[in-house]
Amino acid sequence: MKRKIYVALSIFFGMGTIGFVFDSKKIIDQLGFQQFISQIIFSSVFTFLFYWLYIKDSKKAIAVNSNRDTINKPIDEIYSSTSSIEIPISVIEEERNKIKLNKFKRKNNEILKFIVAFFIPWIGWIYLIYRLVRYNMKKHYFLSDEFIRNKIQIDSFVTEYNEIAKYVEKFDEVSLQSTSFDKYKYAHVAKGQNTSLYNIQRDRNVIDYQSKYVYNASLQVVRNAELEPFKYLCKYFDFKPNEENLQRIQEIGEQVSRFLNAKENLDNRLARILNSLNPPQFILKYYKEEFLYYINIEVPQINFNFPTYTFQYVSAGGNSSQVTSITLNEEIIELLITYMDEQVKYKKSAKAQRALMTKKLREYVKERDCYTCQYCGASTAQQDLLLLEVDHIIPVAKGGLSTEDNLQTLCWKCNRTKSDKILSV
Repeated sequence: MKRKIYVALSIFFGMGTIGFVFDSKKIIDQLGFQQFISQIIFSSVFTFLFYWLYIKDSKKAIAVNSNRDTINKPIDEIYSSTSSIEIPISVIEEERNKIKLNKFKRKNNEILKFIVAFFIPWIGWIYLIYRLVRYNMKKHYFLSDEFIRNKIQIDSFVTEYNEIAKYVEKFDEVSLQSTSFDKYKYAHVAKGQNTSLYNIQRDRNVIDYQSKYVYNASLQVVRNAELEPFKYLCKYFDFKPNEENLQRIQEIGEQVSRFLNAKENLDNRLARILNSLNPPQFILKYYKEEFLYYINIEVPQINFNFPTYTFQYVSAGGNSSQVTSITLNEEIIELLITYMDEQVKYKKSAKAQRALMTKKLREYVKERDCYTCQYCGASTAQQDLLLLEVDHIIPVAKGGLSTEDNLQTLCWKCNRTKSDKILSV
């Protein structure tokens, strides 16, 4: 019983040692490095102490058993009473195999106890040494002349990255939310419950009345929406093909395109920075956030979600359902704009008559302007990662059209400065 207690305590403190090692960063941040080392030493000492007590007690027990007198009769008396009995060879072999098996079991138990009680703390110490070596290598790298020299050389590039990052963060999240379901805006107040005693699986498919991105329809409508997605999207989600909605969705399409273009530019810039500094692999794997901090990179927190509109059918019993989903990403938005433009028959205003601002048109304008800002003269020939945008010379708010002669290429800084003003080049 005493030996079991020693083994249990040894395992307890051994697991504690490993736990301290795996939580080393948190413990060091809260208590300091010295306190962390003292805890490791304390738990390790007790681990080996209880294991030593277990070994000592085991040896003592073996010595006592070996010196114990024979119970009942002396060996000579026992032998004399059975000497006349001939024992078969098979019985002797059977007993020999039993002894071997018992010896093997005892040996395995001792080995298992040794591994658990002795090697677990050593695993913790090995991992600790690995972490300390890795920490020292990291510290040496960040203080090295090579890292500091490269950091200074790319400071201007990093500054521009951070400026674009702040620019991207100001993009408002696209909202194409429909108002068709305002009659269900208080649906969250009440809570329904199926109290049926039979067919308990009725709630497998539950109708969604609260989401403004879900339309509950008949099975036929759901199937037709798969064949004619834009027709049913405009009909059931209040995207009526009129001048106002066409203008709104065009503006959203331009916003989405600008955002994706800027995000791609940021990703390319970050890849360029990492390639130029070429940090060791373990730095990028374990200390990437710290690495970006030391080079003053501020990675933007971007949450840009494209809305998904769903047509949903749920049977009366809830046992069957079918959905058709439409996600309004950049490509789908452009197709939606084209569809709505075809449906608007009477285009009276100048805004409605303007050409469609498509990705193809934006690329044409950039190529026409030789990928050069028409205001400051910056070009991709000088800066291959220059962020360029297509701008209306006469803003849309002032009656400008999305035609080739009213479009120009500007860098993001000039476009941000221009806003809704008319610049004279």
